[in-house]
Amino acid sequence: MFIRGFPTTQPGIVLREYAAEALDIILTLERKAVKVRASAADTQFSLVFPTPSLASAFVEDYRARKFVFIDPEEVSTPLTCRTGKPLALRRRGGLIRPVYSLLEEVLLRTPTLATATISQVSKPRAGVMSTKFFALKGKVLTPLFALSFKDATDLMSIVSLLPPPGGCPLADDDLSVLQALAIPK
Repeated sequence: MFIRGFPTTQPGIVLREYAAEALDIILTLERKAVKVRASAADTQFSLVFPTPSLASAFVEDYRARKFVFIDPEEVSTPLTCRTGKPLALRRRGGLIRPVYSLLEEVLLRTPTLATATISQVSKPRAGVMSTKFFALKGKVLTPLFALSFKDATDLMSIVSLLPPPGGCPLADDDLSVLQALAIPK
């Protein structure tokens, strides 16, 4: 079962706070049997219930209560709740691993991000599999770049490394080195 509708990518700690609030609507004994699944950074989280009937009852109650996400500017965004199966994500670990390792080094030498951890969100965007990279410090996610993938029958490859629309906090030289590693010529 998924809770969706967050207007921007949220750190996992924030998603888990919203999950705990949502689970307050069920009995304590039942709550202990529910598993929360929240990525390090995402626009949704999932709850795994021990029985389909408990999940259905939760969805009905959640919808009736009309939960919302309230951003720092006090703007409310309705959250949705529905049952469903997660998208099957393709294996990209072998392609991402070298980029991730280099990014760890880059963050260490970037003064404002030296203590940040790396968070990723992978999902299809406009029919193309994509992984967004973020630097996480406390509850603040800073977008770094996104990788897009091409999947052929016998090979998957990275086809682009794009900085976020508002710009990338990494040095241009570091971003160029990451791009050269991700997309060898």
